[in-house]
Amino acid sequence: MKNEIEKNFKEYMKKNIKTVGELFEFGLFQLKKFIKDDRHKSVELYCSLCNTQWQSVVHSDLIYSCSWRYAGGLIANIRGVGEDYLDYYCSGCEGTVAEWVEEEMNKLGWKSCQEKEDEKDYKKEIQELRKISSHYNEIGESTTEQKLSGEKIVEKEKWEEKAK
Repeated sequence: MKNEIEKNFKEYMKKNIKTVGELFEFGLFQLKKFIKDDRHKSVELYCSLCNTQWQSVVHSDLIYSCSWRYAGGLIANIRGVGEDYLDYYCSGCEGTVAEWVEEEMNKLGWKSCQEKEDEKDYKKEIQELRKISSHYNEIGESTTEQKLSGEKIVEKEKWEEKAK
């Protein structure tokens, strides 16, 4: 597989690509088939770009990262359905690399850089809070303080039992 990646890398370079960003984004456009008609996967790809560094498996000194805003605009551009960066900005679990994204980017010659364990735990906590928050939004609560205070803790526990 590594020989195939090296071959692809050489092909990309023939296309007059001059920067790491151009190289990474050229590869990223290969994922259009996965996200063109799938909003959920497009959000996963957006989240996989945020707070993540991507390293070339061919040349380990080539590292790509971008801002959340840029990532949102990039995904909107790849999908080509009239969206802009605001359609993605803060739309998911930024910094969480979806398994399918990791697999496809590996095929293209990129791997996500490892994050620290405490960051992973923090992201899991954020995911859980977002689930709880969306539940409270559905029942009409308006502030984080209300959602997680006193009697709402009991409701939260009941909701979590139902979710199991």
